[in-house]
Amino acid sequence: RLDELQEKQQQAQVQHAAAQDALARAQANVGTQEAALTETQQQLDHLNDRFSALQDAVKEKETALEKVRGDAAVLTERVAQSEKQIENLQKREARTQEQVDGWQAQLATLGEEYGRIESARAQALEHRKRPWRKRSSACRRCGTEILRA
Repeated sequence: RLDELQEKQQQAQVQHAAAQDALARAQANVGTQEAALTETQQQLDHLNDRFSALQDAVKEKETALEKVRGDAAVLTERVAQSEKQIENLQKREARTQEQVDGWQAQLATLGEEYGRIESARAQALEHRKRPWRKRSSACRRCGTEILRA
């Protein structure tokens, strides 16, 4: 029986040694896995940082794009307003040209009228410059001719 117990003790020691060996290998494996986990975690942190940077860049670009679209909308509106102003100015120019044409016609008419009036005035002045016709009359007593201006 002692032999059996010693044999069982040896088997238990062998099993214990094998278990400790397995435990050491498992602990080494766990250490390796923890090191791999730490490295993977660092890579994940690095990738998260890069992803955040890319998200920030995308947000920045989207903001810039919205600004450009807003600027484009403002410029489009300004162009539309400018075109409308040009159209209104062209209409005003046409109305002004019609007024100018009317005034030129009036000026021509007034020039003709002035010419007629000036001609009549010149004739009147010419008539005034002429000496008066002398009228003659005879004296009642003696019959001598008397000239008057």
